[in-house]
Amino acid sequence: MAAAGVVAFVVMVRVAAHAPVADRPGLQIEAIKYGLGLFAAGGAAAALLLGFRRQQHTELDAAERRITDLYTKAVEQLGAESPAVRMGGMYALERIAQSNVDQRQTIVNVICAYLRTPFTPPSPDPSSADAQGQQELQVRLTAQSILTGHLRPSAAGSLFWPGIDLDLTGATLAEWRLSDAEVHKAIFTGATFSSPALFSDTVFTDAVTFASATFDAKVHFIRAIFTAKTTFERVAVHGEAAFSGALFHGAVDFSGASFAADADWHTTTFQDDAHFTEVRFDGNAEFTRANFAEWVTFRGSAFAGGVRFSETYFRSDAALATMLAEVRPLSQDDRRDVWPPGWRLREGTDGRGELLFTGLPSR
Repeated sequence: MAAAGVVAFVVMVRVAAHAPVADRPGLQIEAIKYGLGLFAAGGAAAALLLGFRRQQHTELDAAERRITDLYTKAVEQLGAESPAVRMGGMYALERIAQSNVDQRQTIVNVICAYLRTPFTPPSPDPSSADAQGQQELQVRLTAQSILTGHLRPSAAGSLFWPGIDLDLTGATLAEWRLSDAEVHKAIFTGATFSSPALFSDTVFTDAVTFASATFDAKVHFIRAIFTAKTTFERVAVHGEAAFSGALFHGAVDFSGASFAADADWHTTTFQDDAHFTEVRFDGNAEFTRANFAEWVTFRGSAFAGGVRFSETYFRSDAALATMLAEVRPLSQDDRRDVWPPGWRLREGTDGRGELLFTGLPSR
């Protein structure tokens, strides 16, 4: 608009310059009036625009200060002596994250940091006098509920927070429920799950690690989907472990893991390498109809319970070439193992069985 006005002003000046001599003074005065009005209007517009931008910056600064103040107060509440105040701080952080998308990962990081602080779960005995432990447990269950509740795509409206990373390294987690969820990167290295942990039907969209984690009770990864590298190295599972129907798109490593009860991988799909090196199976190990699309090794693993590989798919004969394993004493009559085609048990040292590959049967 200003450019068009300037052009019009220049045109008027040129017209006045070429007009008859008698008419030039009047036209020149009109051109000057028009120019002054034009510049006055332009100045007013510029002032209005500048004022608008200043107002925007002022409002933005005020909003950012308000968020910072709310965030600071909420974080301070997490350090309060009163469990009720700490719980209030958790809910305050949740409200900030819900209203400010760009603050969500920061809020999640704070909640995860709280859960990583040392904690000894109270005794499940209702007669226990550990009131402080019970109160702190409630605060932590609230923190966990905030995390897991916003990681479910089925959450109503905008309650789902996509693309969230979790870092719960060394955390002690009770009654963990992360089923039907979606998580980006997840780190549970050295974490302790003091009660049943559920991850069924959860999708991990980036790398996930449970290295050296301890599960004091059962853990379920039924139909879970792992899209990148997954690590279960040296995990210790003291209850039932269920991976049935899970899908591993990336390599998975269970090396050094121990399963004190039954472990189930039936119908599980491994689309990349799978490592079960030196794994101890004290309960039954179920791999019926599992699909190993790439290399798999059970080298040095120990099977104390029954083993089933019924209708299991292996990419090649060599895929199990390192499946040299130790099996509990063969003298026990309750063994009903089903090994992959071409593998058989023979008496080994100390009465234990040794798994040997004798070649695939002729078709």
